[in-house]
Formats: sequence, structure tokens, C-alpha cells
Amino acid sequence: MLVKNISAALVLTGLLFPSQGAAEDCTLAAIELNKGVQLSDGSTTEEGYYRKAMQNCPKLPEAYYNLGLNLLRQTKHEAAVEAFRKAFDTREDAAFLVALGTALASKGDLDAAEKEYRNALKMAADSSDAQAGLAAIAERRGDYTKAEDAIRAAIQLAPNESMHFLNLGVVLEKLGRTDEAITSFETATAKRSDLAPAYVHLGQLYTRQKKFDKAEPALIKASYLSPKDARVWLALGSYYESRGEYSQAKEQFQKTLELEKQNSSALINLGIVMTHLGEEEQGIAKLAEALKVSPNNSRAQGALGWAYLRDKKLLEAEQALLAAVKADDKNALAHNNLGVLYELQGIKDQAREHFTKAGQLDPLLTEAKTNLERLQN
Repeated sequence: MLVKNISAALVLTGLLFPSQGAAEDCTLAAIELNKGVQLSDGSTTEEGYYRKAMQNCPKLPEAYYNLGLNLLRQTKHEAAVEAFRKAFDTREDAAFLVALGTALASKGDLDAAEKEYRNALKMAADSSDAQAGLAAIAERRGDYTKAEDAIRAAIQLAPNESMHFLNLGVVLEKLGRTDEAITSFETATAKRSDLAPAYVHLGQLYTRQKKFDKAEPALIKASYLSPKDARVWLALGSYYESRGEYSQAKEQFQKTLELEKQNSSALINLGIVMTHLGEEEQGIAKLAEALKVSPNNSRAQGALGWAYLRDKKLLEAEQALLAAVKADDKNALAHNNLGVLYELQGIKDQAREHFTKAGQLDPLLTEAKTNLERLQN
């Protein structure tokens, strides 16, 4: 499944061109800066242009700011923080504080990031980006109600900003308000038709609702808009898997792994569909590989237990399934499959316990209800 992190939707993209006065005082620096802005590919070549601009004109804040954006794209978080601080030292601007907050959040310093977003609001109370930053911090802390309040405040300040509606959808989805989330994602795409992440979220939600006629077009569009985004192919593979079209799902998960070799979700899903396709040995190997990437992954352990169970390797299945519920006792599928295993072994009391718990954890898991009814009859 796609990892839905609101901060991922808050990547800064607002490149700044030098002011007219700066260009007149630092002509050579302005030329180098504009070369970087035109390139804008997150490369070290782009970084070099900004550093040349800084050397020629040390008081050019746009050079530091754009350097910071470039360094963020390179995941050089500490260096980005320093660049944004220098931009603000050169000229006090709320936009630089918002950028600084984003860089601090990217390196995991949420308290410091929140402080800078609030400082930005003190300078510019109408900064929707600062409000969106506060929403990102609240979301990462798991306070989704607070995150919703902050992102709605951002929307009040900038009602035409598509990214705010994307982030609102992420928060609403985590609050379990699926229909509202869908509306928010649809609003985001209406305001910006090339916003690939919004189509991915729509595709995922429609897939869960079994509205396949709506899910597929959304995911296909996302694949055209962002073909190098592994999350797109992961979501598309999950769509085909939900429809039982395992060969097509396998192809999408393999595309995901071509882009991100250690994507644990893709490895798990690939292992599952390969097992469905009768490629049990290869499927189990993929699930074992997923556990090397993410050792305490309950879903990987649960899927491995399911694969062993299908292959009638009951001892190995029990070990994996018990590890899955130990890692996450809310793993409904693992509890259900433990119930199946214990029923096969004739241990009906434990089977009943796990079927019951699986149904309580996930009321939509019809297999648990069916298994429990069969056991009781």
C-alpha cells in the first residue's frame, strides 16, 4: 500500500528569480542563478549554478533559497537547513522561514520545524504554506484532528491551491472519512488536472470500495502523469490484485521494484500474487526478501504464513503467523489464517478465538465470519 505522508505533498517548488535590484548589482550572479532555475532538475549541476551565484554575490537571498530547494531534492537536509537560514539572514522573508521549517521537518526535527512555521505566521498571517506546514507536523505526530484544522485554515487563505486539498484528503482518509476524502481529492484534480498523487489516492480509495470502473481510469492517468513514481505502479498493481488479475498485478509490482528495489510493500504484494499464480517457491522467496528489508513487518510475516499454509507447511506457517500478530496484534488477516491453521490441526477453541478476533478487527473481512460460522456449525 502506498505510504500516505502529508509532508510529501508539501515539497517546495517555488523557485525565485533575482530581484531587479540584485540583478543590476550582481549581473554575473543573476546569470548563474537563472541557469539553475531553468535547469531545475535537482542535480548537482543545478546546485553548482547556485553556488557560483553565491560566490559572485554573497548577498543574493534567492541564490541561497533555490540552493536549499535543490539540496532538499537531493535529500541533503542539513545542508538545506543551512541554506535557508542564510537566505533569511540575507533578507527576512516569511517564505524563507516556511522553507526552513520544511527542511527541518524533512530531517525529523518536528519541534524546530513547528517553531519556524509559527514564526512565519507571525511575519505573514496570510501564509497558507505556513498553515500547511503546521498541518504536516500534526499529521506526522498522529494528531489528525489538529492537522485537519490547520489544513482547512490553509484552504481559507488560499482556496485555489490544489495541494491543500490533496493534503486535506490525506488527513480525512486517515480519520476514516472516506467519502469526504474522495471529494477533497476530486477537488484537487479539478483545480490541477496533472496532480498525480491525487489520482493515486482516488484510485486506491475506489479500489477499496470495489468501484473498479472509477479506480482504473484514475490510476491509469496517474501512470501517464508520473511514470517514474513507484507509488503509482504499486497502487495500479494493488488494483489488479483486488480484481484477481494476478498476471497484470505481477507486472505492475515488478515495475515498482525496477524503480525502488527495496520497496517492501511491492515485494510483499509480488510474493502474494506469485503464490496465487502457482509460483509458490518464488513467491515465498519474495516474501522472505521483504522481511530482510523490513524485519518486523507484520504484513510480510502474515503473507509468508499464508503462503506456507497454502503449501501445507503448517509448522512454518504457524511460526510466521504468530510473528505477524506479535508484531501487530491488529493484523486481522493473520488472525484469520491462524484460525484456519488451528482448525486444520483440530484445535477448535484457538481457531474460534482467532476467527472472532479477526472479525472484530476488520468487519469487512467476510472470510473470518464465514470461517467462524462453519466452525460453530
